[in-house]
Parts: sequence; C-alpha cells; structure tokens
Amino acid sequence: PKVIVVGSAEHDFGVMERDETRQYTFQLKNVGDAAARLKKGDTTCKCTLSELAKGEVRPGETVDVTLEWTPNSFANSFRQSANIEGATDPTNRFIKLEVHGRVIQTARPVPETVVFSSISGNQEHETVIHIYCYREGVFDLQFDRFDDPSLADHFDVQIEPLPPNLVDEEPEAKSGALVTLRTRPGLPLGPLKQTLHFTSNIKELPALQVPVRGTVVGDISVIARK
Repeated sequence: PKVIVVGSAEHDFGVMERDETRQYTFQLKNVGDAAARLKKGDTTCKCTLSELAKGEVRPGETVDVTLEWTPNSFANSFRQSANIEGATDPTNRFIKLEVHGRVIQTARPVPETVVFSSISGNQEHETVIHIYCYREGVFDLQFDRFDDPSLADHFDVQIEPLPPNLVDEEPEAKSGALVTLRTRPGLPLGPLKQTLHFTSNIKELPALQVPVRGTVVGDISVIARK
C-alpha cells in the first residue's frame, strides 16, 4: 500500500470569525498495489474519516478526511493538524493534514475583562474600554443593561466614537467605540461581580459582554497583631 494526499496536505481557511466553525475535506488515495487500513492518530482539532476508511482501502480507492475547527479566542494566526496513520503502509506511516488561518472578531473589547483591585467603596473610580470594530461601515454601539441590576445605580457608562488615532493602533480595525465606566460612591464592601451588555447596529454581531470583577474595601482596615 502507498497512501498519498490528493492535492495539498494544507488548507488555508483565511480570515475566520471567533466562534465560527469551518471544515475542509482532504482526499487520500491508495496508489499502491495492496490494501491499506487508515486510522486517526494525534489531532488538535475535530477530525472525521469517511466510512470507507473504517475498512481496508483498496488500490485505486480514495477516502475523505474532514478537519473541522472552531476558534474560541482572538488570534493573529492559528494552525491545527491531524495525523492519519496508514497502519499497513511502511513507507508513510503518518500523513499530517493541516488547516490554518487568522481569527478576528466583528468587534472586540480591550480589555475583555475590567478588573478593579481593592477599590474604595466611598470614592469614584474610572476606567476606559476600547471596543474595536473590524468591519467596514458605521459602527453604532449602545449600552443595553447590567447583569446585576441591584448594583446598576453604582455605575455610570458613557459611549463615544473611538478617535481615529486609537483605531489605527489596532491592526485591521476600521472603527470603534470608547466606553468610559465609572463607579459611584456607595458600592457595597466585598467581591465585585458585574457584567456590561452592549448591542450594536450590526445584526450579525452577537451581544457584546464585558465582565467587571474586583474587590471593594473600606477606608479603614483592622488587622490583628499577635
């Protein structure tokens, strides 16, 4: 047996959206003069062999191998692979198939999580969030709601267009929004757990969420001494 890849052993998915699923089917062919038996080896993504591959692949026959990938994080580049083992082919025991590409999002908040570390509950605190949009056209971002409405009165959210010089700092970004988040005095002491929900004029864009985490402390701390 001698199993080869018909065409290329690599496929470029190009630009993918975060959480978007794509798949590509490779064709393997037995060009030898004896039957081969294929099975999946190590893989970093979902890999499916056709029904034919479960039995012997006779000389001249082809089998399909489908690689599927769903990126769940932003990445300038990714590369995923699967090894197909030809158990009875001594000249090519492993065939490596690869898919690669780049992951973007229609919109992406930076930072993805706002962290307030040990802030005073009696003072106002402020931070900014840059939300980049990678699609051409007008990007209109609106604040929707807080995850915890009981703490809503302790926060203030303002949105304005992201200045062009800040948009230019993010590769491939076309526009953006500048979100200013302020805490008001009176936050209850203890762990801070809140989430900001945003909507936009882009129908295909799922609702954006920005978690807010931290700890609210008093102005005076009592520490026991031995």
